Amino acid sequence: MKDVSVETVETLINDARQGSGSGLGRLLEFFCPALTNMASHEVSGELSCRMSQADLVQDTMLTASRDFAAFQGASEPEFRTWIIEIFQSRLVDGLRRHRVAERRRQQLEVQVSGSQFVDKTASASELAMLDEEAAKLLIAVQNLPNDHRDILSKRYFDDMTFEEIAEIKGASIVTVWRRWSEAIVILKRTLR
Repeated sequence: MKDVSVETVETLINDARQGSGSGLGRLLEFFCPALTNMASHEVSGELSCRMSQADLVQDTMLTASRDFAAFQGASEPEFRTWIIEIFQSRLVDGLRRHRVAERRRQQLEVQVSGSQFVDKTASASELAMLDEEAAKLLIAVQNLPNDHRDILSKRYFDDMTFEEIAEIKGASIVTVWRRWSEAIVILKRTLR
């Protein structure tokens, strides 16, 4: 897709705006290498232990796919600016999570290095509540459409990346992201 012209990018924007899923998919695929390059520069060192470059790009693409209706521009520079803003927002979210996790780790180190140890065993009522929530989640997952359930299973139980799932299913990454996102929305709605 590296040889896609600006005119073609604008055509893809129009196709996507008119509801063509393949237009949006091809549009996002065109920008994927640039986002991957940005992620390789932004996610390094200690941060790479907590945030994957591929996950950052995937999260950006998923958000762009989900929020495409909010995109108001029509040109390649406008879309590039919009998707970079999404990327930066996802990066900032990842940095916040990293800082919170780092603070939590430091607090745990202080607690463990101290002489006081707190019994963290869950009470019977807490365990019963966890069992009830797990049962609700299991039922909600079982009620998902087969394709959505399969993608969740591969992602969370088989620990596969979106790229691996797309390859196995013979689908585009954008399609897999979209179905994964739909499954999460359905689960959230069901579990409320």
